[in-house]
Amino acid sequence: NGIGQPEDASRAAELYQRACDGGHQGGCNNLGWLLQNGLGVARDEGRAAELYQRACDSGVTVACSNLGTLFQTGRGVDEDLDRARQLFEGACEDGDALGCNNLGRILQDGLGVDRDDARAAELYEQACETGSMLGCSNLAYVLQNGSGVAMDRERAAELFERACDGGILVACNNLGFLMGENPSRAAELFERACDGGIALGCNNLGSAHHNGLGVDEDHSRAVELYEEACRAGLEVGCNNLGFMVHHGLGIDQDHDRAAELYERACENDVPLGCVNLGLLISASVDRETENERATALFRRACDANEPRGCEYVR
Repeated sequence: NGIGQPEDASRAAELYQRACDGGHQGGCNNLGWLLQNGLGVARDEGRAAELYQRACDSGVTVACSNLGTLFQTGRGVDEDLDRARQLFEGACEDGDALGCNNLGRILQDGLGVDRDDARAAELYEQACETGSMLGCSNLAYVLQNGSGVAMDRERAAELFERACDGGILVACNNLGFLMGENPSRAAELFERACDGGIALGCNNLGSAHHNGLGVDEDHSRAVELYEEACRAGLEVGCNNLGFMVHHGLGIDQDHDRAAELYERACENDVPLGCVNLGLLISASVDRETENERATALFRRACDANEPRGCEYVR
């Protein structure tokens, strides 16, 4: 962690290996973490799973949670949601905050079990109370949306801020969403999230620059941020970039590229991308077949509960 001396993941891996070889199971867990993430060593998720299993069997509860994550995602082991749930349950019962948080996510998302938002909220609360900033962030999210609990946006903001200050950058982005009356603070939070690699933060900061909310209106900067979000796989960022390219805002107008970006967004469950592609098609051609395609795009967006799509199919 670079505490008291320069950070050196390779050296840490050597020391964790020595500790593990000497029977210190916490060292095995820590070496597994480096192997899972390719920090200071070549990534080897299969070997990480073996080390987590060894540490878990010896009573290192966080190793059980780490192993559960691999079973949940099928990384280094065959995907096994039942096994993941069992590991998270055992770790949570033994007081591991990560296990409680991860079990909450399985229940909230209904992964291999019936969805249970109320129980998920309880587990997030337990994780948060025992020091998991990710648990605090997830609890804030369910409070913000009233999922399994009474909606409480004030407490959600407090928890997002706590998690953001604790290094959970997605919480910084989510806190920004709640700063509607303070757009400059929202922009600061979006920037912090974006700088930490949160694509949605980049998209939201781009929107702030696009519309001059809390920052100077700067279409060129908005284009850069939307492009960064799109490159990171955030399809709503691709749609927003398409809008800038379509209308020549901060970048040269290019209808062909705009169409590609809108289509990418549309095909990846961003219904507004379907609307924008339909509008681009209907404005640029008058052939009946193309107009039929535009109508189909509007209907697709409407069926996905995008109000603007419904406007064009009435």
